Amino acid sequence: MSNSKGNRTPDSGESSDIFALLGALRQRADEPGKFWPLFLESICDWCQAHRGQLFVKAGAPSEGQKWIAAWSFPKGADKSNAAKPNLPSSHQLDEWAARFGDSESSNDAPAVEHASDGNSYCSVHGIGNRTAKAGIGLIMVLHPENGQRADAARMRSIAEPLCLIPEFLEQSRQVDSQKRNVLRFTGALDLMVLLNAEKRFLAAAMLFCNEIATRLGCDRVSLGWLKSNQVEVQAISHTDKFEKKMEAVQALSAAMEESIDQCQEIVFPRPEGSVSIVRDHENYAKSQGCKFVVSIPLFPAESVAGGDAVASDDGASDREAALDPLGAVTLERSDHPFSADDLNTLRLICDHAVRPLSSLQTSDRWLGARAMSALRKKAATLLGVEHTWWKIAAILVVIGLAVLIFGRKEYRVEGEFEIRTDAMAQLSAPFDGHLAEVHVRVGDEVAEGTPLFALDSRELALQREAALAENARFKGEVLRAESMLQAAEMKMARARVQQSQAQLDLLDFRLSRAEIKAPFDGIVVEGDLREKIAAPVSNGDLLMKIARIEDLYFDLMIPEKDIQDFSENSVGVAKFASQPAEDYPFTIERIQPIGRTEEGGNVFYARCQFTGDRQDWWRPGMSGVAKIDAGKRTLLWIATHRTVDFLRMYFW
Repeated sequence: MSNSKGNRTPDSGESSDIFALLGALRQRADEPGKFWPLFLESICDWCQAHRGQLFVKAGAPSEGQKWIAAWSFPKGADKSNAAKPNLPSSHQLDEWAARFGDSESSNDAPAVEHASDGNSYCSVHGIGNRTAKAGIGLIMVLHPENGQRADAARMRSIAEPLCLIPEFLEQSRQVDSQKRNVLRFTGALDLMVLLNAEKRFLAAAMLFCNEIATRLGCDRVSLGWLKSNQVEVQAISHTDKFEKKMEAVQALSAAMEESIDQCQEIVFPRPEGSVSIVRDHENYAKSQGCKFVVSIPLFPAESVAGGDAVASDDGASDREAALDPLGAVTLERSDHPFSADDLNTLRLICDHAVRPLSSLQTSDRWLGARAMSALRKKAATLLGVEHTWWKIAAILVVIGLAVLIFGRKEYRVEGEFEIRTDAMAQLSAPFDGHLAEVHVRVGDEVAEGTPLFALDSRELALQREAALAENARFKGEVLRAESMLQAAEMKMARARVQQSQAQLDLLDFRLSRAEIKAPFDGIVVEGDLREKIAAPVSNGDLLMKIARIEDLYFDLMIPEKDIQDFSENSVGVAKFASQPAEDYPFTIERIQPIGRTEEGGNVFYARCQFTGDRQDWWRPGMSGVAKIDAGKRTLLWIATHRTVDFLRMYFW
């Protein structure tokens, strides 16, 4: 703060300074270690005091006062006094602070006393709303010129209204807190209206994640539900489909389980003083490149029916002792950490959303699960109340053993397949530039020589014109050197002519490749560039793929443990991932004699051909699952031969 403002008062037209002071103090209202020093420096600057100190005085006289901030006449500052005065001693300041609040009235005028040097004045003020014998006090010392007591009166008149600033800021902070609470409850109720309108659990879960991501400004929000003591990720914000076996999804499930196992909120990076375990959250954050992760468990609606649970310092809540969690929600951010207000909003939303989500999850089950629930009730009625499940289990075991021993069915080995073609062209950018034209899109059939796309060649044309001019200039230098019989200059000029001609040839070559054409008859299988027109591309960037579709076949991966059951001409049925309702018979043409190591073990690749008519929608790269017939086996053998083979190898 500047110390050369002259004699002024807060109402002397300097309103902009007051607003600047209020803004600076408001920004530090939640940081006492920064707020009180700035307040003390500002009020002393306004009052042109030579020294100021803030203290806290308790109600009991025996506890005395505690100094919390101090400010003194800055070295080198330009005050009305030419030299730094002899300021009161610390002992004298303690005496003045000790008499603070001796009067029974809390509205007494500030005391003004002479300091020990006879020339300084001390003014003691109460800060904000205080009791008669306790609160925060301010001591300011003035060394007026020529001992004029009017300066002390001026200091008091300026300080009294400024001492109300902390109380004003505290009231403003409370009003803002109440406003945030109202907005938080309103947002939660709005979300409940949307969730109650949903009829399916997955749709409600996706809506829940998207709304939280939007309201709290998250990069990604995920919802996991506890099934068979394991968390299954049900929905990820702004992601319609995802594979639950993906490594990222598995890491996300582990992070949710970490929160559920501890029955408390997990904040990563871990806040100071927290004792929660955040290992899985740390691993997930590192693998996904997100800086801030929060997971909060979802407790049954019965545990929060009486109102919102009160969270403890480490994120746990009183409700965790009532019922086990149903699932968890995980939030991710990369730009800024989660504030306490964000966490309070998240807790409120989760407490209210868990009831409709759990209700939908229970009712929106597949037919078999609901049939089992109904069957249990019917069986209880028929067989009696006691030991219902034991009786049903015994009957089912007998029936099951009979079916397993005597029942026979076709044994099929399952394997993944992918359609391939013998010819595929990958077309890339021939040079750095911008995409100018696109003539085809994915799925179009093209003939050999058909233009596919073109790069902007205007810059190359300008470079070529410049190269032509430079080449002509160098040729002129050659002629001039020849006419002047300068052999050395002539050789150098000819070298530059050759260099410029090489540059010109290179530009001609690039211009000839600016338009990319189809190398053969086929279909565009990858590279929809219509949305990238005018976008920059780099030399070598893959832009489009073209494949022949006349002779399609597929590679089938057969596990090593089942390869002995198959040979060439073995038959089976395949289902495409895009058309699971249709079966397509096929025959194995050839089995590669050398196995490959893939994820999950060794496999042998078999080249297979469909025995039926080829479909027009088949494209290279399509995948699915195929089952190969291996003969009839008993159900018991089908169910146990894997285990029997393992035990044979283990005890061999």
